[in-house]
Amino acid sequence: MKNKGFDIKKIIIISLIVSILIIGIVLIILGIVFWLLANLKSKIDDEIKSNRLVTTGIYGIVRHPIYAAFLYVVTGAILITD
Repeated sequence: MKNKGFDIKKIIIISLIVSILIIGIVLIILGIVFWLLANLKSKIDDEIKSNRLVTTGIYGIVRHPIYAAFLYVVTGAILITD
């Protein structure tokens, strides 16, 4: 006779799948935020013209936010499609 209770293996697998899905969505959102901050909010053109290193805004957190945004979005997409 089969056990009619909870199957712990199925619960663990489902919770792992949901966790990976949530991490993927968070990475995609983080990538979009990085891209928006790098393109819309930062004043990098003024700093480049005056030959100064940008250390404010998103550039104070990561040196290449557009590359980081691409990395986060692609990694998140891989996680949610598997």
